[in-house]
Amino acid sequence: MSLKKLLVTLCLVATPMHADDFPKPMGPEIIKKLGLDEETAGKVKEILQASKDKTQSLREAAHSSRQAVHELLWDRNTTESQVRTAVQQSAKHHEELMVLMIKTRNDIDALLTPEQREKALEMAENRKAKMGERRKEMQAKMAEKRKGWQEGKEGKKAKWAEKRAGKKADQE
Repeated sequence: MSLKKLLVTLCLVATPMHADDFPKPMGPEIIKKLGLDEETAGKVKEILQASKDKTQSLREAAHSSRQAVHELLWDRNTTESQVRTAVQQSAKHHEELMVLMIKTRNDIDALLTPEQREKALEMAENRKAKMGERRKEMQAKMAEKRKGWQEGKEGKKAKWAEKRAGKKADQE
């Protein structure tokens, strides 16, 4: 693996993941909106329960492996092989989590009628759009904060420059 590929992988893996980065599981409100009968709803709940423990343990493993990568980044004695191993381990946990999530979704989709699958897809697209809007709002807020910080820095620099100019004038 080239250094460039390693760095790209590291950036992708080392990026903190949040709850919003994962699709939300099919909860009671979604089951109700899809109009599932009791038998299908029960099967869906069984699938979700079966994957819940695995998902939780994989998320915890992914989190701890990402933390290990971050710690290596700050350690001045870290070797390239240590970074490679840690990044590969983190990527493996992330991969296993994504595969489990897709398997769970596919197992549920197999129980749904074509109309229910279409409605579930539409609901997922709506959630994705809302999440995108929230991200844009957060990015705009952060941009405003950064702008304020930058303006504050520039104001402080100007004050220091005035102070220095005043001291130089006093000395002359």
